[in-house]
Amino acid sequence: DATRLLNTLKQQIQRAYQSEGTYNGNIDQTLKDLRAYPAGTLQAGGQAQHPFGGNITYAANGATFDITFANIERSACIQLGQQFSSSADSDFVSLDIDGGGDPDDNGDGDGIIELSELQTDCPAASAGGVSMTWTFY
Repeated sequence: DATRLLNTLKQQIQRAYQSEGTYNGNIDQTLKDLRAYPAGTLQAGGQAQHPFGGNITYAANGATFDITFANIERSACIQLGQQFSSSADSDFVSLDIDGGGDPDDNGDGDGIIELSELQTDCPAASAGGVSMTWTFY
């Protein structure tokens, strides 16, 4: 499922770069070279896709990296958005939904992305769904 895939990709990227000190280069190509993609993730032409059919992309940002799932529908957005929190996951930095910033912006400072925050930040109807970008150390 999408949650398992997200966790697996995060761990594979961290493992691949553990001796590097920074995340750099083409993460997608690194995962391909290491044959680190789970079965069924790479589609014809080599594009990685999540179980909901959208593309997976990455960004290497030095001390952090991003994993982006494109075309996520509202119910999946709400479910996936609850998978990480800065209070429980020391390697989690933030979640961005469609460029709107981190859903845990309600000012309570608890580091937990709450259901009510996701119900607000995951749009009710978006043609093609939303993009969700997780940033990790």
